[in-house]
Amino acid sequence: MKKSFATTAIIALTLSALGLFMAQPQPVGGQTAERPGAKQVVDVHELMDLLIDPIYEELKDAVEVAPEGRKAWRSLYISSHRLAEVNNLLFSREDDEYTTNKDWLTLSAEARDTTATLAASVKERSEYGPIKANFLNVVQSCNACHERFSEDEPPVIEPPTAWNPAAE
Repeated sequence: MKKSFATTAIIALTLSALGLFMAQPQPVGGQTAERPGAKQVVDVHELMDLLIDPIYEELKDAVEVAPEGRKAWRSLYISSHRLAEVNNLLFSREDDEYTTNKDWLTLSAEARDTTATLAASVKERSEYGPIKANFLNVVQSCNACHERFSEDEPPVIEPPTAWNPAAE
């Protein structure tokens, strides 16, 4: 009987300790032997060309008119959240000296934050006015970064052609 109780107690303590260990929060983005860190696959320009620009164009199409119906909301939801998440990749760029510049980090954070705000307003199914305003903040955020870091003529990110930002 004592052996059974002792064995049960050891198993319970082991499982308890294991549960406490497993419950500890794991570092996000931190590199450990168990959790490798992010690895850059493409440079900043390719990241823009291959991922960010196409998602932005999908988002621009989705936000051009007030979403009506499940399909329109879904399209806007997917593209706004994809762009918000992909903007996190800006922090993992290490291919140019400007990517370690304080301005790069500040403008990358602004791009992430404005797209996350837009995504949140879409998720809440806000009125179209705030969604549209949040999208225009994304446009301004992108253009501020392009103006600061473009080597040549900065690419200008435009809102949907049906909009007239000057009339806002």
